[in-house]
Amino acid sequence: NGAPQVRHMTFLRQPITRFVSHILYQQKQGNADKTETVEETVEDIKKRIRSSRGKGEYVSSSIYPIYISLLTPEQSAMKYNPEQTTQEQQEWVKVQLSIDNLLRYNAIVGMTETFSQSIQIFEHAMGQIVNSTRKEEKVQELFSRYIGEKESENGSERNDISTGSVLKELNKDEEFMAIFREFVKYEQMIVDFAMDMHQKQYEAVKKGHFERYTLDSSDI
Repeated sequence: NGAPQVRHMTFLRQPITRFVSHILYQQKQGNADKTETVEETVEDIKKRIRSSRGKGEYVSSSIYPIYISLLTPEQSAMKYNPEQTTQEQQEWVKVQLSIDNLLRYNAIVGMTETFSQSIQIFEHAMGQIVNSTRKEEKVQELFSRYIGEKESENGSERNDISTGSVLKELNKDEEFMAIFREFVKYEQMIVDFAMDMHQKQYEAVKKGHFERYTLDSSDI
């Protein structure tokens, strides 16, 4: 009917890594007290998360939630009666809506942790959308420089302290990491589902039938 073809695309990151990266970025921007060492950063993160969990909060209360970009405007505007629904129940609803939208809109999923194959999926999808050889060549040019790049190494948001070094230190404290995983568990549900979609999309690209590929709930 002449209407433009539209594909929904999203790029996600593992929630624990994303939270640590966010803290370092906030420090770099001057929006949070700057810590001087990896150890101080670790203690700051532990304090933040333990405080939030002590109040029954999840990661969405601390940083921009993953689901914001996955919900429709109407879904984002939904109001919840705090006397009838707990924050945990609200988080669960948003998880289910986000996952449903990923399927309903057949979203193309990229993951920071698998950057190279994400770019290959995006390049292939955009090549299917464009309607001229010249446009397709521009799409290929846009993405080709990234194909074969190493997967994301969780690089530093500060020059002196890296996300990876903080994660390495945090992982030494398994008792705390259990709290951390609880803190991000609802975003982790979304990302786990999205990662499964991502892997299936990448497999479809490699097999050469991505243009015919759609997901439904039986695929996941």
